[in-house]
Amino acid sequence: PPRSTLFPYTTLFRSLNQSNNYEDYKAAIANYMCPAQNFVFASASGDIAIWQQGKFPNKWKDQGRFILDGSREDHMWTSYIPQQDNPHVYNPEQGFVQSANQHPTSELYSYSTTGRYEDFRGRRLDQLLTEADSMDVEDMKAIQLDNYFQGAAEILPFLLSELDTLIMNGSERKIYDALKAWDYNYTSQQFEPNVYEAWWSKLYGKVWEDEFKNSPLALTYPKTRTFMNLLRDSLELSYYQVVGDTSKFTRKGLINASFKETLQELYQKSEYPAMWTW
Repeated sequence: PPRSTLFPYTTLFRSLNQSNNYEDYKAAIANYMCPAQNFVFASASGDIAIWQQGKFPNKWKDQGRFILDGSREDHMWTSYIPQQDNPHVYNPEQGFVQSANQHPTSELYSYSTTGRYEDFRGRRLDQLLTEADSMDVEDMKAIQLDNYFQGAAEILPFLLSELDTLIMNGSERKIYDALKAWDYNYTSQQFEPNVYEAWWSKLYGKVWEDEFKNSPLALTYPKTRTFMNLLRDSLELSYYQVVGDTSKFTRKGLINASFKETLQELYQKSEYPAMWTW
């Protein structure tokens, strides 16, 4: 890139490197615009902070979520969120700050925010950091390498509870028992993560793909969190039906069918579950 485009950011990082305190840090990042970044701060005296820094349009609720008429002036951005109101926190009571692409604000935030945010890793980091009385370098390494999947921990027990164990064959029961005992860690020696991922993908496809793939419109598939909530809340749903099939499909039926089909496919690859490792 031309030197002129690099200069503001080289200046910013030089200023950060020369910062002595929180006020210096704030001043250094104040004019940073794009792409937006999460700038974390910690001082030798014990202060901590995080700012989501960038130049953000001040949108009305859901502006930009759907297509707008670009020729209409009332559909244009009219202002930006003042820099001092960008999402940030300084010395929070919880004693730590962390960022894993989760939603950056609470419902009390004064401005409208839209986006697709990560739902699980941030929650896992909150759990690990909240449970720790103190941390050293080795603890931080362990957190960085932690491969526990919060999403599986939240939905798998529900999926397992919907399975009809009375009609399972021996192979299916073996995998059911293994999933029930699984610790939700994704290690290369375990086959359970692979079973869960394949099962979840199969179930997701059964619910959404017939409608979404064949739609004349370009549609964004529901987020994992949305699908989880729908499954828990809806015994029956129009999307459970297969397009063109008059048979009645229920949540329980889909969960059981997707489980059986997943295991059939995995057993075709190898009769030994130990070979299905993640």
